[in-house]
Amino acid sequence: MSARLPGADRPHEGTVTVVFDLDGVLTHHDTFGALVRAQLMRARWRLLLSLPVVAAFALSARLPRVRARLSRSLVRIALLGRTEEWFTGYAERFGAELARTPGWVVHDAVRRIRDHQERGDLVAVATATDRGLAAALLRAIGVRDVVLVASGVRTGRLGLGLAPHNHGRRKPGALVRAGAAPPWDVVYTDSLADLPLLRGARRAVLVNATRATRSRAARRLGRPVETAEWS
Repeated sequence: MSARLPGADRPHEGTVTVVFDLDGVLTHHDTFGALVRAQLMRARWRLLLSLPVVAAFALSARLPRVRARLSRSLVRIALLGRTEEWFTGYAERFGAELARTPGWVVHDAVRRIRDHQERGDLVAVATATDRGLAAALLRAIGVRDVVLVASGVRTGRLGLGLAPHNHGRRKPGALVRAGAAPPWDVVYTDSLADLPLLRGARRAVLVNATRATRSRAARRLGRPVETAEWS
């Protein structure tokens, strides 16, 4: 799911295109995870339903496919009984609230976006979080005129869930459909899940990443990566 926040034009030949991840780059924490936790904590019955899943999740660090299924289960429990209309309004309010919460926003990243825009670069934000949540947060921190590709929340057979989930290997295709095709001049991320993006970037920049993450990224890309320490 993509959107062009006000002012974001399609790139013309020669335009520099840069891509930012959201969680871990523009924010210090996981935005959709925070929304899920907030919903679980609002009702005791939701929290009780989630406890077995949370326990299994804690033991699944080395089992990414299992962890992904458990994450989807937590989302369904957190949003059980909710409607898409309700979620749209709640996500927008929650995104604006996160932007006002101390310790959430990476201000150096916001400044870097503005630096790129002042040079006339096209800025895209590619995130696995919900589009409405991301858009509200970006508006609240003053980030405008960007291409946003993100997940959507839809009603499925088992209730509300992320669909499509704009994670990892899905991000490059979403950017292409939004008019921001590779090669990208710079990709900023904190996660190895974004290796599909980094492979299409002329410059790969890892933000606040651990030494192990930097080493693994360079090894899997077969070339050096740049680093940024932002706060």
